[in-house]
Amino acid sequence: MNNRLPLVPSAGDLLIRRPTLSDVAAVAGLINICAVAEIGALQTTVDQLRGHWQMRGLNLPTDCWVVQEPSGRLVGYAEVWDLPAWPAPYIWARVHPDWMGQGLGRRLLRLAEERARSGAAGTDAPRRIILRTAIVSANQPARRLLYQDGYRLVARRWCKGRPADDADPSPDWPQGIPARAYISGEDGPVYRYDIYEKELCLDDGLEPVFCAN
Repeated sequence: MNNRLPLVPSAGDLLIRRPTLSDVAAVAGLINICAVAEIGALQTTVDQLRGHWQMRGLNLPTDCWVVQEPSGRLVGYAEVWDLPAWPAPYIWARVHPDWMGQGLGRRLLRLAEERARSGAAGTDAPRRIILRTAIVSANQPARRLLYQDGYRLVARRWCKGRPADDADPSPDWPQGIPARAYISGEDGPVYRYDIYEKELCLDDGLEPVFCAN
């Protein structure tokens, strides 16, 4: 299967693969690089991400992807949460600032959508399902990507910064979206999250995207 991404010839091929627990520090670093570029605050710790990966309902070999440069540096990450009790699958992805605007975000979004589609295939689910995702409103490239790919803004939430080991969602946090705490202290800044949805046909014929197992 084709698991290479020839996005920028001068940079060589990128490899999409499934993460393992040995990647936790590198992925936490990527998440924090993206968060600092986005809002100027760290977002996670290695221990917090490790606990997140070990939560019931998330399976690294089927629900997550990392994108790796030939040098070994991780420049992309995506995950899908699709639990029976949730009203909709939830997608979350990060792309290194150096790779913004080069197609990597869209490729990760396609992978996540295919995962959500395959999770509903063969069940009693309707032929169309709803996908959800959330971004910090300041992330303009992510907003453009979601609009271009058919997502629509359905809600906005304000979330106060909190220590990374306190991941309890605020009372008005939308159902089905895991809380992600920013390391900014109890009296830290407030961030606005935009919640997007997309209606996805289970057999709409999107080009399949493959990745390494």
